[in-house]
Amino acid sequence: MKVIVLIENTSKCSLCAEHGLSVYIEYNGMKYLLDAGGFETPKGLILLNSCSHGGIVNIVKEVQMALGNQKVYSVIGGLHMLH
Repeated sequence: MKVIVLIENTSKCSLCAEHGLSVYIEYNGMKYLLDAGGFETPKGLILLNSCSHGGIVNIVKEVQMALGNQKVYSVIGGLHMLH
């Protein structure tokens, strides 16, 4: 197994860290990208979400509390649909 952390939020270099986590994984000949987090824009936060099993409203509220109640402009991904 090969795991490479692409983005995380504990670096001392301001150009190397941001909110969220992005990890590249190679396992049994398969390649995976685990990407969760978001970024700030002038209109508000854009959240990248891989799963909403905890409820998208709960996830947005948790992110806002963690980041000082910032406005969320958009949520991308992880929105499960029922048919």
